[in-house]
Amino acid sequence: MNINYIILAHQNPTQVGRLVNALNVKNTFFYIHIDKKSQIEPFLKEVNHFENVYFFNEDRVNVIWGDISQVEATLLSISKIISDGRDGYTVLMSGQDYPIKSNKYIFEFFLKNYGKNFIRSKPIEEVWKEKSVFYRVHKYTFHLIDTMRTRTSIVDIYNKEFFSIPNLKSLAKVLISKERRHAFNIFFIRKFPESMKAYGGNQWWAFPIETIKYIDGFVEKNKFYLEYHKFTHIPDEIFFQSIISNYFDENAIKDTITFVDWSAKNRPLPVTFNSSDLEDLKAKKDHLFARKFNGDTQILDEIDSYLLDQLDLK
Repeated sequence: MNINYIILAHQNPTQVGRLVNALNVKNTFFYIHIDKKSQIEPFLKEVNHFENVYFFNEDRVNVIWGDISQVEATLLSISKIISDGRDGYTVLMSGQDYPIKSNKYIFEFFLKNYGKNFIRSKPIEEVWKEKSVFYRVHKYTFHLIDTMRTRTSIVDIYNKEFFSIPNLKSLAKVLISKERRHAFNIFFIRKFPESMKAYGGNQWWAFPIETIKYIDGFVEKNKFYLEYHKFTHIPDEIFFQSIISNYFDENAIKDTITFVDWSAKNRPLPVTFNSSDLEDLKAKKDHLFARKFNGDTQILDEIDSYLLDQLDLK
């Protein structure tokens, strides 16, 4: 059985190299997508001695926070994994993730649970408040500048809010930006595809190859689904969740195995882990990975030391 790691990264090449090194055992393969805005050479330098690492290069995506580009980079990786004939599990990670279980544990976990889809996915009404659901599902979101988190959202002309001052101001911003080429969308009612129910959750998942192939085929056959999400705010929190929860048995859907702390008090969220979090991370029985880490080598050293105490595949 293979374990295929998709790693989406844009910074800290040394940490990405360390992540690959930590997970690099027999039957693992790495598909690394570096944001097109970032220099790729420092990342290549960190891991070019590994034969089981594939870097996207000329076909890299300009990833913008909160828009469809994050999904497109993931779909690009999925297609490559399929064309390479991989089997086993595929795990979606960021360059700021790190394992909190040994490679032996990870391998045996996937072997024992083969066929299950690990993703946090609930009906969007249970995930976000009504205002946020409306924002994501019914408004067209436009990213005005590719290199910044600059976005604005507008409703279609059939919505009673269309002629409100805030909406007209947002429309004006779109019309003077590069996004004006998409402004004609306001003449179409924006609503979630009628054949599906919308689900949401965090971005990180792990799927068996059968699910990966289903997603790839679904997107190919249902072009409208990708087109719809090109104007969704943070589509990576809805795109895969809705496919899985609409078309897979709920008994085969389990919670995410990547721990992200959104609940800590008096710390920026999500939490960037440091040494004070080690015991908490060690206690996470239902998670194989954690995020996020940001250049703090001490906590990574401590995790490595903890994992070395366990029987590993290395």
